[in-house]
Amino acid sequence: MQNNENITLNFVKFKEQKQFILPWVNISIFALAVAGVFSILIVFLRTPYLQNFLPKDLFSNSLAVHVNLSVLVWMLASLAMWWSIYLNSSKIINLGSAILSGLGALIISLSPFYNFDKPALMNNYVPIIDNPFFFMGLLIFLSGILIISTKVAVNFIVSFNFKDINFNIAASSSVIVVLALCSLVAANNQLKLIPDSSNISKFEAYEMLFWGFGHILQFAFTQGFIGALILITLKDKQIGKGEGFLINLLLWINCLVTILPLKIQIAQNDLLKDYVVVYTNHMKYYGGMVPTIFMIYSLFKLIQNKPKPLFNLYTLSIFGSILLFSVGGYLGMQIVGTNVKIPAHYHGSIVAITIMFMGFYYFLFEKLFDLKFNKSAYYQIGLYAFGQLMHITGLAISGGYGALRKNPNQVIDFKLKITMGIMGLGGLIAIIGGLTFVINMLKYITNVNKLYTKK
Repeated sequence: MQNNENITLNFVKFKEQKQFILPWVNISIFALAVAGVFSILIVFLRTPYLQNFLPKDLFSNSLAVHVNLSVLVWMLASLAMWWSIYLNSSKIINLGSAILSGLGALIISLSPFYNFDKPALMNNYVPIIDNPFFFMGLLIFLSGILIISTKVAVNFIVSFNFKDINFNIAASSSVIVVLALCSLVAANNQLKLIPDSSNISKFEAYEMLFWGFGHILQFAFTQGFIGALILITLKDKQIGKGEGFLINLLLWINCLVTILPLKIQIAQNDLLKDYVVVYTNHMKYYGGMVPTIFMIYSLFKLIQNKPKPLFNLYTLSIFGSILLFSVGGYLGMQIVGTNVKIPAHYHGSIVAITIMFMGFYYFLFEKLFDLKFNKSAYYQIGLYAFGQLMHITGLAISGGYGALRKNPNQVIDFKLKITMGIMGLGGLIAIIGGLTFVINMLKYITNVNKLYTKK
């Protein structure tokens, strides 16, 4: 490839501001660790005899916290880690927003144990624990995210720098998150206009409140997925001007398509009318195009560069995430109406992003702090990807997600037990892989903190 000074893809900025990422790494790993603890608690609550010694409604509360921590908190904190590099040395803003978000995550983690005899509302995107602690934690966490995402978005508008691809990844994802938060405010205002005579349930109200917000956030998470995919694939290699322009163009196209759902959210006078169908079609026809182009591009680059060995830690995370994203996308295209492919599709897509983020965390710690990884990191990525593939396969075939998610005591048909066994075994393998990642990262964070303490 031709050298080009106009388009950069390097880690100079990362290395200059690397201390900024540490608070967000701590929050994201904390979220995954606590989500793992709740996943173990969920297993206990599904186990005969053991479940008799625990409050039955703790099951739905634990599941709600597990989902919120392992998706909302983990992924937004991971994006914030990226944003923190481009705060232009605004240490107070970074630390202040991290403290707010960390405190919010902690309160969310503790919220199930307040008045836990009340079942959670298993809404899409943001399952709700209907108590004041949960909402206080969610509000505080999102306040921290709003501060840092707005700052980075403003920095981009002021500098308008299209030359740094890393900056465009951070800026475009921060813009999408700001749009998602605007959608949340718009939905809240719309709900206030609905007359009391409509008698909508709490579940329906929260569904309308968070659907647009959660939908738009998927594009921000996908932007992080794309960014990690590009950086791991290209590393420090020089890229041509045309190639750099294409990457930036695709990044901002993915950002611009989020304006449509925001427009729908603001313009929709009747939130009860087809909003699920509209957002689903938007995701189906707009949400998959740009990621697919990037996946094809990255696979082409991997083949062209021929990494040795082929299945190293980073290429394994790339192949694993692309496989899960493809399976999740295929299942999404098969969705007609409301059926069991919906949770399988969502699991595949969101877990694919998690695998890519895991690989990117290893990548960052090696590039920024010169940490070398042992084989446990390699096996961890493989275990997590394989376990999740088993999980969503069993989920799509058996439909067991509905039974286990909504009611752990439900009697199931014998014919479903084999596929549900596949789902359960895959989930257990994935839990082991996820907890191994947390343990690895805690070791690396401890080593990095020791380095800064010595300084």
